[in-house]
Amino acid sequence: MKEYSKLDVRAFVSRYAVWIAKTRTQDEANVYAQKILKENPEILNLVLEDIKLAVQGK
Repeated sequence: MKEYSKLDVRAFVSRYAVWIAKTRTQDEANVYAQKILKENPEILNLVLEDIKLAVQGK
């Protein structure tokens, strides 16, 4: 996966996961992100942080 692709994946997964966290639960959003990004732990950590920040900013 090229570097720009990783950023695109992060943006998409992060946006959708934050939406899940806001409309459902943070746990569901975390599970979704972990399923999609299981092979990319760097991006997973960034997305999990995005989810946490979005939930705190509700």
